[in-house]
Amino acid sequence: MEILIFLIVMIVIWLRWSRYYTNKQIKDALREVSENKAFRSGVKFTEYLRYFKLDMGSNAQSIDTVYEDKNITIVKDDNECVLMVNKKNEDSSKIEE
Repeated sequence: MEILIFLIVMIVIWLRWSRYYTNKQIKDALREVSENKAFRSGVKFTEYLRYFKLDMGSNAQSIDTVYEDKNITIVKDDNECVLMVNKKNEDSSKIEE
C-alpha cells in the first residue's frame, strides 16, 4: 500500500515539475526572441496554446501574441516552434487629422 501511495505521489510531482519546466522554457523563449532574428523553440505548439489559454484546435498553424511590448508570431514547425517579432508599422501609428 505504501509503495502505491509513493508511486502516485511521485507521478504527481513529476507532472507538476514537467509543467513548471515547460512554462519556464516558454517564458525564456518569449524573452529571447528579438526583432532581428527568429528564435527556434523546442516546445511543442500545443504547449504555447495551453500557455496562452487558447482553444484553437489542431488546425491552427500560427498565433499572434503580445509579450512585454513585443508583437510575437509563433509558427508551428513539426515538433518545434519558430518565434518571430513583428515589425512595427510606423504608418499605422500616425493619426491622420
